[in-house]
Amino acid sequence: MRLLRPIIFFSMALFVCSFLRSEYLCQSTHILSAKKLPKLSLKDFVHDLAFSKDGSMLSAAGAGGKISVWSTESWNVLFETNNGSDVIDVEFSHSGKFLFSASVKNGKSVLSVWDVQAENQISTYTESDPTKR
Repeated sequence: MRLLRPIIFFSMALFVCSFLRSEYLCQSTHILSAKKLPKLSLKDFVHDLAFSKDGSMLSAAGAGGKISVWSTESWNVLFETNNGSDVIDVEFSHSGKFLFSASVKNGKSVLSVWDVQAENQISTYTESDPTKR
């Protein structure tokens, strides 16, 4: 059993890193865990977390349509919005200026683009109905 523990732990770490789909997050987890992090308050279930490429921001996609972005230096809220439908995925642009969110509304996939600094929605793309093409 002692020989299996490192193998099981390593397998779990690989699974978590592949599940999170972000090598940067997996590499920086040990750095962030060394700091004393404040308690980030989210009242709803969180579907996804994403770090900006430079690690200066963290975004959370929540049930109920809530999207939150924090500064990882001060842990202050930089941007918060509610789009009215469950957000299932968030991802920053390479520059960190834009945030992309994916949600499902009325059975259709919706991609929204947000300007993080201006704190507003730039555009929305809704899946077209394949039966009406």
